[in-house]
Amino acid sequence: QILVRRCGSGNAFSNTCTIAAGGCDSAEQKADVRIQLTPAIAGIPVDIPQITGGQGVRVGSASNDAKIVLDPEYLDSMDDESTGQYVTDALGRVEGVYWGSNVVDQSSSGHGFTPHEVDITIPAMGVSPLARVNQGWASDTDATRWSEPSAFVPGKLSTIVFRPRLLDNQTGQLVPICGHDLRFLVTQVNVMHPDARAKWGGRIVVYTLVSGWGVNPSFATGTEVHVVSTLDTFAEMVPASASEQSAGVYSTSILLHGGLVTGDRVDHVYYDVLDSSVSAK
Repeated sequence: QILVRRCGSGNAFSNTCTIAAGGCDSAEQKADVRIQLTPAIAGIPVDIPQITGGQGVRVGSASNDAKIVLDPEYLDSMDDESTGQYVTDALGRVEGVYWGSNVVDQSSSGHGFTPHEVDITIPAMGVSPLARVNQGWASDTDATRWSEPSAFVPGKLSTIVFRPRLLDNQTGQLVPICGHDLRFLVTQVNVMHPDARAKWGGRIVVYTLVSGWGVNPSFATGTEVHVVSTLDTFAEMVPASASEQSAGVYSTSILLHGGLVTGDRVDHVYYDVLDSSVSAK
């Protein structure tokens, strides 16, 4: 058997687990790997497992792919971590760690990601035992991942906090994702433009980015929409790059400006975060 679990989770070993994508050196982006012989026999040579689907970037890696590091005591005598044999211990086991890469799958529903399946096998054993590691990104069901003020005040910095967390598929626990490089950006603003002919003396004008983030449907019908290359005239992130304040907690500030003409008022701001530590397959 090949069994896996997310590092640091304390979960039971099984044939599948979920880790965070990003290829960083933190526990939630690695998996414990156990090769188990039944019955338990010591001293049996075991080839290092092969990885299918783990190609991508791993921080500090020469090969830029995911890898498996088995019992470290053998590494000193090996010229190449990716080849060689290991020997089972008294429990019939060889154990090690799967170091994940940054690969995730692009979601078909928009800008989100879906878990990327990475298979671990030992083909030399005939009927290949298999384990699967799912490399995922932040849980879309986590309603508390954003913290923001109830209102933004023009000319005043307002703090925004983002907590990307992975949903553990075994326990349902939300696990902080650490060590990533994030960038916040304003994706759309709705501006109340003065117009004496309109109700309340103004009309909503929507400005949205050219990058395809889209217009909020509730403002699209019958509304003037402008696709622009930047929204800094209306609102901007200060700074755009997020700093990790503590484990898995990233923050920046948003600065609200006016509009294009005197009397403009930003009515609503939409924003999102880009993660340069992950790459869509």
